[in-house]
Amino acid sequence: MERFEPRSLAWLLGLDLSLAILFNVSSHGFATAMYPGIFGLVPFPIIHLPEFIAGGLMGNMFLSEKHLTFSGKWSYGALAFGLSALTIPQGPFTSIVLIGFSALIYLLAKERTLVSNLLSSRLLVFGGSISYSMYLFQIPVRAWVRPLVPDYSRIPWQLAIVPLVLTALSIVVYRYFEDPARRVVRIFFGKLYSISAARA
Repeated sequence: MERFEPRSLAWLLGLDLSLAILFNVSSHGFATAMYPGIFGLVPFPIIHLPEFIAGGLMGNMFLSEKHLTFSGKWSYGALAFGLSALTIPQGPFTSIVLIGFSALIYLLAKERTLVSNLLSSRLLVFGGSISYSMYLFQIPVRAWVRPLVPDYSRIPWQLAIVPLVLTALSIVVYRYFEDPARRVVRIFFGKLYSISAARA
């Protein structure tokens, strides 16, 4: 991707998102009614590969067009589109939300708006940092808490137990495992890149 021109990246992004919407990849998840037929035979990460590729394409577009900026109105338009798409009932058009949020991610990096300033705050950046751990541990934490707290789903204050335990666990995992591991990986691939660059 790093070798493509911005225009080629944009075309590939359009093709990638079109395929994602055509196959409605965003609606497919583990053990759901929207995971039928042939999708039950395809490994889960492969189904969502177009979403991952979209992020890589946009990242390279951003790096190759650092000089390009937009006015703030585009971010708000992308946000409105994405939120509107979320109101569509789950079905064959669920993945159209990818257009809005892909545009929003790219434009937030290009524009300075109230939305980008809010999302750039330390609290929300840290929240984003621990979000993957929260995603991974949400189901196990629910399974751990429910047997310990009788009728936890009926009493309002008990409903806060899962988010609190999940947040605390995610912070610990991020600080002492995920972030150190990421640094090791970056150093490793940085050295590989330096060696390949020196040989070239």
